[in-house]
Amino acid sequence: MNDCEETNDKAIKALIVFREISDTDNLFAPILCDAIRMTGIDVRCSKEAFWESDTAYDIIHFQWPEEVVGWNCDDPDVIRRLEERIRFFRSRGAHFVYTRHNVRPHYANDIISRAYDIIETQSDIVVHMGHFSADDFAARYPQSRNVVILHHIYEYTYQEDISAARARQYLNLPQEAFIAALSTGDAGNDRDTKDKIRAAQKTEG
Repeated sequence: MNDCEETNDKAIKALIVFREISDTDNLFAPILCDAIRMTGIDVRCSKEAFWESDTAYDIIHFQWPEEVVGWNCDDPDVIRRLEERIRFFRSRGAHFVYTRHNVRPHYANDIISRAYDIIETQSDIVVHMGHFSADDFAARYPQSRNVVILHHIYEYTYQEDISAARARQYLNLPQEAFIAALSTGDAGNDRDTKDKIRAAQKTEG
């Protein structure tokens, strides 16, 4: 058996560094995990596995750096541990992928900003959801490897057979009115929510 055949027989083992699927309201990582699993890759979503497991993963996929270290992390030692874990997994053959959801954290301290720096510079390839992000990242890190993969849709996640007329009736909206909807993701905090309400009120009328 040649080397190529041996590689093909070996199942790829991947880790998406994201909380357990049952503990999230953000469907991005769970849908990604399911899609990857359908290709035959042995993949799981877990933050704990990154910090505690000795499993030799082939691919470790970071999403939000805040998800890795904690959304409100103020422990300076987490940076040392993050670097140690990356070195540990790399020594066992892991390659690192980072999906760049945000250029920088919206509300972050120095620790979370440092986690961004580490994950950005230690990843072997960076996935972007648009060309602006890819171009911006390549300018910051000229030696980086970047790829654009558009945001997946939440297909088969919601009831998709509802007609526009039925949806308007359910939401008490006029059948012929022009409707503009904006979804900006998780509200984040009270200030975010208030800002969005004020912006929506300014567009009324």
